[in-house]
Amino acid sequence: MLSKKINSHLKKLLALFVIALIIVCCDNKKAIEESQFIEEPVAVIKPVASNNYEQYDLSDVLDSVKFVRLELSEESLIGNIDKVIVFQDRIYVLDRQTNSLFFFNMNGQYISKISSVGNGPGEYIQLDFFDIDYENSQIILTDLMGYWIFRYDLEGNYISRQKIPFWIEGVTPMPNQGFAVYANHRDNKHKFKNEFNLFYLDSSMQISKAYFPYNSAIFNNPRVSFTTPQTGTFYTYNKDRYFFSPFKDHVYQVTKDGLRPKYRFDFGEKRFDEKYLSRKSELKNYMEKGDFFQLGGILENDDFVIFSFYQASVRIGHMGFYSKHDKRIICSPGFMVKGNYFHGNNITAYDSWIVTAFNPANLLSWSAKIDEKKSSLDSEYAKLKKNIADMITLEDNQVLMFYKLSSFK
Repeated sequence: MLSKKINSHLKKLLALFVIALIIVCCDNKKAIEESQFIEEPVAVIKPVASNNYEQYDLSDVLDSVKFVRLELSEESLIGNIDKVIVFQDRIYVLDRQTNSLFFFNMNGQYISKISSVGNGPGEYIQLDFFDIDYENSQIILTDLMGYWIFRYDLEGNYISRQKIPFWIEGVTPMPNQGFAVYANHRDNKHKFKNEFNLFYLDSSMQISKAYFPYNSAIFNNPRVSFTTPQTGTFYTYNKDRYFFSPFKDHVYQVTKDGLRPKYRFDFGEKRFDEKYLSRKSELKNYMEKGDFFQLGGILENDDFVIFSFYQASVRIGHMGFYSKHDKRIICSPGFMVKGNYFHGNNITAYDSWIVTAFNPANLLSWSAKIDEKKSSLDSEYAKLKKNIADMITLEDNQVLMFYKLSSFK
């Protein structure tokens, strides 16, 4: 009798062991540990938001302005400018509307383009992100529909492609042909036991570092969505990579050794409160109420950090310039130069230059007001703007404006 009881007990233990073994074997999702940050002092940027639409006059700090008309032809017809990079005396323009990357010289003359929609090698379904791998002098294009990252040389010749291993919403190249990728709270539970918003991938697309843990199950039922800036959450300055999120107050330098906090935006009581990301019952209401500021975009050049932000509930956008030299800030819903609107859709920066894009319709409408004596030409900026407006038609490509700011008074 005792022997039968022991055998029965052993059988139960064996069955439990087999069940546990099956669970372990079936649960082959990768477990990832959070990586360490590189701790260093950060510069604090404290924007002051305006409750009205009064525009700041840049006349005293506008140093230089030049306009570049992007050549229009059957091969260089741009639907929309989504991202621009200036590198080695070339202007690279990403246009998601036509799924093309255009190459121009610094005078705006068309050189060539990458436009390879399809399903074959070197072809993509759509273009989502574009960057340049400065270490290897290669163009990086991302197709999130097909889950591919493509490499081309600087002349636009196809080199290779790699499969993106999980859901992401942002990419930037890293040293040794790796990448940093941003998930933006996407549901990656089918891949990982624990989810992270930022990953370092090596050249074989294996994870080497992970930051900013979250649980995507909290964002379902009811569904909560998180915005992504149009040009993504990465930017480049002096060939170094930087990361920011609309829902964080820090900007991080993406180094091979890990994330290094560089700037902190102090929005005071209007900062996004991350504690709600773990409160499923309260999160949706908090997001819909939108009583917080979100970063809309960040650029950086030798002299300034150029940024935009808005309050989610009212959608009043603000643009700002933080002087890296004297630590002063100019911040406004819009800017003027002696009574003329100063276009502020900043799209890239390099050296001491900031670059923005003008829609031909807006330029021509402004020019018509000048002709009707409803606006003046009292500044060099307005005269240069009028000259370029007189050269274009409604059918032309968007016009780029390059400008520099001097030290704040």
